[in-house]
Parts: sequence; C-alpha cells; structure tokens
Amino acid sequence: MGSKCIERGDRMKVRKCVIPLAGLGTRMYPLTKVVPKAFLPVIDVDGFAKPALHLILLEAAESGIEEICLVVRPGQDEMIARYLFDPPPPQIRGETRLAHIESERRKLGDLVRFAFQSEPRGFGHAVYCAKKLVGDDPFVVSLGDHLYRSGSGKRCIAQVMEIFERFSLNVTGLTVIEEDRVRSVGIVSGRFLPGEDRILMLERLVEKPDPSYARENLKIEGVEGYLGNFGIDVLSPSVFDVLERMIAETPSEREVQLRDAMDELIRSEGMLGYIVEGERFDIGTPSEYLRSLIRWYQNASEGG
Repeated sequence: MGSKCIERGDRMKVRKCVIPLAGLGTRMYPLTKVVPKAFLPVIDVDGFAKPALHLILLEAAESGIEEICLVVRPGQDEMIARYLFDPPPPQIRGETRLAHIESERRKLGDLVRFAFQSEPRGFGHAVYCAKKLVGDDPFVVSLGDHLYRSGSGKRCIAQVMEIFERFSLNVTGLTVIEEDRVRSVGIVSGRFLPGEDRILMLERLVEKPDPSYARENLKIEGVEGYLGNFGIDVLSPSVFDVLERMIAETPSEREVQLRDAMDELIRSEGMLGYIVEGERFDIGTPSEYLRSLIRWYQNASEGG
C-alpha cells in the first residue's frame, strides 16, 4: 500500500465536480416545501444575500473546476436554470453595485450541467447518477448542503485537488471531530505519511460509527479526537463500478452510501486523507444553518 504514495510525474488533472442536490430537505421541513435547500439565503462578505448554491458553485469554480455536474430531482433544474441564466429584472438591470454578482452568476452558469436522480436512494446513488457526465475522468464530490472557507490562500476544494494531482490517488478531505459527533459523519483510521502532518494513508472509513467502536478501532496517533469527512473528495472513476454493484445488491428501500464505496476503494486502490486547512459550514439542519449563518458572516467581516 505504501508504494502507492510515491509522488507521480504524470499528474492527472481534475476538471470535473459532482454536487448532489436531489435530497428532499426533510431536516429543513416545512421550509423546503417552498425553498429548496440550495436556495437558502446566506449573507456574504460583500453584504449581499445570495443563495447557498451560488457560494457552493463559486468554491468549485475558483478551485479550477471546469465542469460542474449538479445531481437534481426531475424539475429541480428549472429553478436553478432560472437563477443562473435568466437576466435580472429591468428595475435593477442597470445598478452598478450588482454588476459583479451578475458577471459571477453568468460565469457559474457556463460551468453547470445537470444529471437526474429520479428516486431518493442515498448519497452514493446520487453520485452514480453523474456517471455519464463524469466519464473516465477523476472528479471532485462536494456536498450540496455545506459551505467552505479556506484558512489559507487556497480554496478548500483546490487543496484536496492538489493532493490528488500530486499522488494520483483517491483523496478525502478530513477535519478533526469530537467524540460526541462521531455518529454524524464518516470517521477514518490511518497513518500519517513520513514527513507529512496533514496527509495520511487511510486504512478504514466507517460511516457514522458508534462511539465505542470508534474508541476501539478509529483512533489515530497524534490526533486529539477523531478525523472525519470534511465533505470534499476527489475520486477515480472506478468508484462507479463499486457503486453500480452496490446499487444492484441493495434493496430498493435502503440507501446506497458513498462512504461505503469509498471504504472499498481504500482496500482495492488506496486512498489518502488530507486534513483541510479551512472550515466547513453545515446548512442542512435548522440549528446548524443558524450557527453557520452567524459564523460565516462573522468570519467574512473579520477577514477570515
């Protein structure tokens, strides 16, 4: 396994990103009856209220992504297309203070493609729905209900992409997780690469483990707490073969999880973990959304 961590000269460029948005937003019900989760408002650093989707797309675009595949429910694409492609109302069309937002909106729209998930069968199934658009290329998976802010001069997605391009090996972004939160995220085990304090060769990825199991099996030397998924991954297209088999073998009433497929990739191909220099902001539940709104704006106004 260690031999797979030799830095490669024939670096594979990452150009595509998959963002699943087809979830029903049940944790934000009843708001999501009228406002899709992707359109929840966020006050940005420039003082403008923007839909979360705008900031999610901007993270990918400013990381160097050239094609963004949004996985949506049938019909969900229409509202997104209106936001990205329709001209502004005549009353505000000439306002210079909005010119940068309109320019940004059009540029983001140029990158977007749609794939459709006709039935809610989980995160892994949603990613599999993008198979045709991804093709044989490595690609980013970024969560559709998280915002990211870098703690360095490089976007969070760009940081994870850089590790993939350096080693030509699957990578999952990681962050430190306290024990009382291990039930809510995928937790990894592994060993740091020699001379590296942010890059690990992974041994296991367990989705939402029981704390007692995590204590026994998922502690990593040198880490206080645990390392869990940050919400950004760069994967080889072989993950689609794993997902296809899992979908065929999983009863229709059960969800297919991407993290389970990634755990298989750890054993078959190898996978690195990278501790992202940055912060994630969950907007998927009412309490997390409120916390994230406050932290996002405070960090922005402080120049964070």
